Amino acid sequence: MKRFFSLLLGAWLLGTGLLGAPAAAEPLELRVMIFNIWLGGDQVAMTKTLEAIEQADADLVLLQEPEGNTAMIGAALGYAYVAPRHHTLSRFPLFDTGALLFAEVRPGKFVVVANVHLDWTDYGPYAARDGRAAEEILAVETANRLSGIAPVIALLEPLAAAGMPAIIGGDFNSPGDDWTEALLGSRPHIRFPLAWPAAKAVRDAGYQDTWRTAHPDALANPGITWSWGYPQPLLWENETQDRIDLLFARNATVEAAQIVGGAGLPDVGIAVTPFPSDHQAVVATLALEGTTAPTMIVPVAPAVTQGQPVLLRYRVVGIEGGRLDGGWIELL
Repeated sequence: MKRFFSLLLGAWLLGTGLLGAPAAAEPLELRVMIFNIWLGGDQVAMTKTLEAIEQADADLVLLQEPEGNTAMIGAALGYAYVAPRHHTLSRFPLFDTGALLFAEVRPGKFVVVANVHLDWTDYGPYAARDGRAAEEILAVETANRLSGIAPVIALLEPLAAAGMPAIIGGDFNSPGDDWTEALLGSRPHIRFPLAWPAAKAVRDAGYQDTWRTAHPDALANPGITWSWGYPQPLLWENETQDRIDLLFARNATVEAAQIVGGAGLPDVGIAVTPFPSDHQAVVATLALEGTTAPTMIVPVAPAVTQGQPVLLRYRVVGIEGGRLDGGWIELL
């Protein structure tokens, strides 16, 4: 039997300052994808899941429902950096501090990333379809979804408020900012205008909804991600369709957003046939400038086999490039 031990690092915040001044370099173009791959990504064919991610050509990929396949998917597609605890693939070095995940998009310059998958129970659009009142739905959404996203917003707030680009994305199990008067009756279950609490909380914290920023007309470009089929074209009777896979960005400029989904479906910009998931994916192109991050010492893997090398990734505030010559790190 293999024996494992976990690492307790002396500290990950050793610097006195949280962030430095924003970089003056030209903005970096960063492509970010969110994709609920449906119970491990092999319900249709893993090859098609890999194809969808490959076609998106994203620098950061936030997976939901990977079912332990994150590292395998990253290796198959040649992503140099993987954070299994955050179900995230990256072309840039990742610093996984446990609660937070940073991507070093330029030497010494970072963005902070939160991959979310909110509670699915008592799904709001079903409740609307089935005749429940808006007030009752809002109460459930506050208890089931807002309660999940509020701590994420709070965790990122000191970094985002200081200027660090911040990304929050994933399966919200709740619609975006679309249920307005203009959309009433466009789909049978949209019976009243509603500001869905989870998405509203992220917007109120200063984040842009990347799809709706790039496509402001919700009637012309609804951007529906769930569901067109289990898989397409198999669809439950009386199913609702909504945009619940949401990608938000702060301290960044939204340049474009695309849907990765089934061929011939509305708003699909990158088509894969057959499409391998019950959720369509979203990929956004952002222009941003990374900023300096706190001092961090993180293990590349949270657990290693006893006797094997322990690989650490670190950066130090106040030192050019964040690298410390002649320093030492103590493991406890």
